Amino acid sequence: MKTKRNDWFSVDKEGLAKLLKRKGIEFVLFELIQNSWDQNVTEVSATLQPIGKTGKVEISIKDDDPNGFADLSHAYTLFAESTKKKNPLKRGKFNLGDKLVFALAEQATVTSTTGSVVFDKTGRYNSPSKTSKGSFITVTLKMTADDILRVNSKINTLIPPVKTYFNGAEIPGRSSVATFEAVLDTEIADANGYLKKSPRKTVVRVFEPRDDEIGTLYEMGIPVVETGDKWHYDVCQKIPLNLDRDNVPPQYLRTLRTLAFNALFDKTTGDDSNNTWVRDALSDSRCSDDAVKAAVKNRFGDKAVIYDNSDPEANKIAVSKGYTLIHGGHLSANEWENVHRSKAVLPAGLVTPSPKPYGEGGDPLKIIAHTKWTDGMLQVEKFADEIASLVLGRRIAVIWVNDFTWNFSATYGPDGILTLNKSKFPQDWYKSGINRDMVALLIHEFAHEYESDHLSKNFYRSLCKIGASLAGWSGKSFSFRAEDKKWYLNSSTV
Repeated sequence: MKTKRNDWFSVDKEGLAKLLKRKGIEFVLFELIQNSWDQNVTEVSATLQPIGKTGKVEISIKDDDPNGFADLSHAYTLFAESTKKKNPLKRGKFNLGDKLVFALAEQATVTSTTGSVVFDKTGRYNSPSKTSKGSFITVTLKMTADDILRVNSKINTLIPPVKTYFNGAEIPGRSSVATFEAVLDTEIADANGYLKKSPRKTVVRVFEPRDDEIGTLYEMGIPVVETGDKWHYDVCQKIPLNLDRDNVPPQYLRTLRTLAFNALFDKTTGDDSNNTWVRDALSDSRCSDDAVKAAVKNRFGDKAVIYDNSDPEANKIAVSKGYTLIHGGHLSANEWENVHRSKAVLPAGLVTPSPKPYGEGGDPLKIIAHTKWTDGMLQVEKFADEIASLVLGRRIAVIWVNDFTWNFSATYGPDGILTLNKSKFPQDWYKSGINRDMVALLIHEFAHEYESDHLSKNFYRSLCKIGASLAGWSGKSFSFRAEDKKWYLNSSTV
């Protein structure tokens, strides 16, 4: 004959207890305390006392909720419909936490305003004992000396919303370093009792971790998961936890990090810049322009430019002026999107551009007609052409201009045109003709026959090549007179 049962499942209490050990023994206290915090309480008191030398302890939790347990059956019914499911400001949602604690216990008692439930080795039974207000829970379970030390060290990681005591001492409160509003996912039951994620505005409190603590995500004062971030984040509403209540979806954490960084970027330093939480925030499109700029400044310093492939010389000029070059591999694709959007840092070609004498759309230069050239200008023309023939093996054209608005004293390119700006030279340069500075200028300009980049090795080699050619030619074409300390070339002094 078939035996019919109303329940589908049986629970192996010992097997469940072994699984729960991995959560850390402190979860026993945390689950019971958070259940009390979810009630209408002003004070919660917890104790943990060893029972002689038995290797067991008794844990008790007492609160002052005037109404106590609304339904005592919830003390032993897994996944019963919880009134907390519809309230985002309550921590519980599965009616599971205290049952997990009882799975570890050898004996437990729940006493409230509506009666008592006792759990012992014989099973479960009700008792008529009641409290005048609040609830009182006792649990007996095995704990090693190390377990007790761990609980004692972890209990102060709580951030109590009401006065909360442990073994007679109040768990100290904390002062937040900042608070900010954020729209974050929470879980709220719909009309049919199904939990659904829903974005909701809440407050996030930020706390400085103590010396022995690691940055952690909290749910209304209860630590959930260590993040390793600079701060503790305490989200003041139900957060989308997994069934074990020890982690959140990666996207949720990234959102929280981004919003936190937007609110707290001015409290970060260079030491934070390469940490995962900052990189996470910097990669998110919601990272504000000011936050992006702070992240870039913290990481690369006050003077930084983007390596500019379109202007290689600009990169070298930037380095020579003390700028840090940011190369493509320094940031992820998403980080680069935010950097470009916010203009947190600009390409070297815009910050330290290489000389570009002929910009697009510029006004034409004010050329001096050849008929108006001075004798000195004519001598420079002749000398420059002779030097070009010697060191470049070509003839050149010389143009004199007079333009104060042009930022260049001279330019030369592979087109063979040497342009000299009268307005940038002392008078004796274009009145008396050739001098030592003019020779130095021509060496510089003619090196551009081979290389446009002033800071390249090729430009340096070109300067040396031209200088060596002139040195080899000097004995034949011009000489130095010691009496007046001047060089002479075809009657022109240098």
